[in-house]
Amino acid sequence: YIDRLLERGNIPLSERRSECAQIAQALELDPKYVEQIVLTRLQEWQFAEVESEKTLIEDLVSKRKQSLDLHQILPPEIACILAQIAAAMPTSAEHLMTVGWSTFGCAIGTAAEIVAWPGFRQKSCVLWTISTARSGKLKSQTQEVMVNPIRLLQQDANSEYCIALKSYKEAQKASQQNRDPDSPPEELPPPPVPREYWVEHITVEALIRTINENPRGFLVHRDEIDGFFKALNKYRAGKGDDEAFYLTLNNGGGPKVILIDRDRRVEVERSCVPITGTIQRKTLDEEMTPRKISSGWMARWVICLAQMPKRRRTRLPYPDIDAFLKDIYHKLSVLKMHYRPVQNEETGEVLKDETNRTVYQGF
Repeated sequence: YIDRLLERGNIPLSERRSECAQIAQALELDPKYVEQIVLTRLQEWQFAEVESEKTLIEDLVSKRKQSLDLHQILPPEIACILAQIAAAMPTSAEHLMTVGWSTFGCAIGTAAEIVAWPGFRQKSCVLWTISTARSGKLKSQTQEVMVNPIRLLQQDANSEYCIALKSYKEAQKASQQNRDPDSPPEELPPPPVPREYWVEHITVEALIRTINENPRGFLVHRDEIDGFFKALNKYRAGKGDDEAFYLTLNNGGGPKVILIDRDRRVEVERSCVPITGTIQRKTLDEEMTPRKISSGWMARWVICLAQMPKRRRTRLPYPDIDAFLKDIYHKLSVLKMHYRPVQNEETGEVLKDETNRTVYQGF
């Protein structure tokens, strides 16, 4: 009786209680006792669903042993260098490129719009990625290859901001000293805003402000992504909506008007907040709770489960990889481009391209 009741899906609470009362009457049981059994059985179903998801992942990993060919998805020079680095570390090309989806996306930011097929549109290059492997398999070092050049861009941006801020304060001071008491104060340009390429620890309130000040976008990187998960709703005793807010940012969109408090109003129409990090496999399993699966939270993450090769001591074949990737990230970060779907000039209808659909689904 109870299983048939649960198979009907999300029925209203009043209807469920009515059904429980009928079952209790037919079996001469206390309705509260039947209700408790229904809740317990529902929890068992949810647990079985999570275990099924985990089994499906294990099955996919065991059966799909294809390796990722960097030469198919990157320009030849970049693909060749990253493939050599992956072989020398050693790490897998899959783990290296999983981080790359987020770092390259961070550099492109809101300048590009991803349109895979009519009806699917990602407003900016947002990809949330996780690398998972056993401890000691160079997960963190693999992340560093792709993320450290972003940090170097951040250092340059910090230096430029300090210089601009110093100049602004000097101009402000000179304006006050030279101001004629009988004339209105001279209007100064707005103070400089720091350019953010990379952040590690950030609250939702700081995230909103940073998005507003950096419309191009920036990367959120946590070596242990579990720390990012645990920090959600940290300052609200676990009762906030941090997770829901991040979900609104996943497709590159954002709430158009956000009221932080009475005096601060932030408008956000587009955003680009890629996230990347590493996690232990057991910790990943613990994160896959029924609520996070049903809410779509776990479905937003690209998770790399590829096997790592055995460790060995070797020298990297390209010691200037930081400068090489930094230059690429910089060139992407200043490009002015905006992809739009191909349209029929006469009717304005978006042309269907099944190749795009196939490529995206394959990815």
